[in-house]
Amino acid sequence: MSGRLTPPKTQVCNLRTPTVSRDNDATGYSHHYNSVGPIHSQTAKAAHPSRKNVTSMESQTDDIAARLLRCPVGCAFLLTIARDKIPVADAITPRQAFARAAVALNELNPWSPLFERAVPAALSRGADLVHLAHEVAAHPASRWWSAPLDRARQVLVVDDTVYPAPARAAPSRRVLTRLFGRLKRPASRDTPPQSNIHWEDYAQRPESWRLTSTLHEGYACVDTVIAHGVGDWPSPDAQRRFVAVIEESARVYEISGPAGWHALCVSYPRVNEHPNSPAGVGTLSPDWRRVATEWDGVHLTLMGLLTAPFVRHSTAAGTTMLWSWDTEGTMWLPGEFLRPSAPLPSLSERDARAFDAITAPLMDDDLGIPQWPPVPGVKRYHL
Repeated sequence: MSGRLTPPKTQVCNLRTPTVSRDNDATGYSHHYNSVGPIHSQTAKAAHPSRKNVTSMESQTDDIAARLLRCPVGCAFLLTIARDKIPVADAITPRQAFARAAVALNELNPWSPLFERAVPAALSRGADLVHLAHEVAAHPASRWWSAPLDRARQVLVVDDTVYPAPARAAPSRRVLTRLFGRLKRPASRDTPPQSNIHWEDYAQRPESWRLTSTLHEGYACVDTVIAHGVGDWPSPDAQRRFVAVIEESARVYEISGPAGWHALCVSYPRVNEHPNSPAGVGTLSPDWRRVATEWDGVHLTLMGLLTAPFVRHSTAAGTTMLWSWDTEGTMWLPGEFLRPSAPLPSLSERDARAFDAITAPLMDDDLGIPQWPPVPGVKRYHL
């Protein structure tokens, strides 16, 4: 693939220049970075405190809804809810939300020949989803979407080149030692990893990385993504799952939207030089060697997964666009702060069928994708 992804104006996220903050965001959780963006003006000082709180909650709901509708993944996610006519209270639960996110991501596969049509088609449905977006954003049960990393509920996913035998029982100390040895690297805070720079520009991740995802009711977002065949993950039977033990000292950077990814890139900037990067040559990517001097992992929340991909974010510092991350999870840099513990059951065909039963794939008709040939004069996406 070659060329550059050029989004329409509806994809540009014109928020303020990001700053590092520990203030609470619209979800009520405290983050290292407040990715919510500008909060609408509060009521006058003479207003009753309870009215101020109501106004603040309304503006936060408006902001979350707007971010969902600016992102093609968010629009496609909402479209599955509207199509299936499922109550919002059910759709925002972990299993439902993970399956619907996976279906949305599958329809927006950057390697699909219909990708250039799917993105604007998904965004064009936003006008029909405004009320639903506000309903989802206002529901208190959706706050977990932006929760910071829960270290006690992480599943480490590795392929069978690291741990080739099915996890029928607890592995021996020798096997765990071998696995830990394969995962172990010099501590990132002492020795930053050597980088394959151009590949890292393209993939938007360090050359040497590991991923954990948060368990909810026995499953994590990455389990659903793998079962649905999203991205280039190996098949479920090639994956091994372990309880992850994470040191309390591990430093985690939180991302819950395009502004959070932008802040990471402008804080540790590298100019993207990869000619085939969907983000585009000249955009900013993280310099992972510099990131590793201050952080051990980068956590993309579910809210980030539904609001950041394929959304350009520009400030005076530069332009960024996250495109390659396809699950809620934490991208861990090399270091000794993460190790596998007890094995978890591998995903079965029954699990995959259960995920598939939650919601059907989005079809071209669901998104309203125009049929071939393309309409003359219509602005198109190009990878």
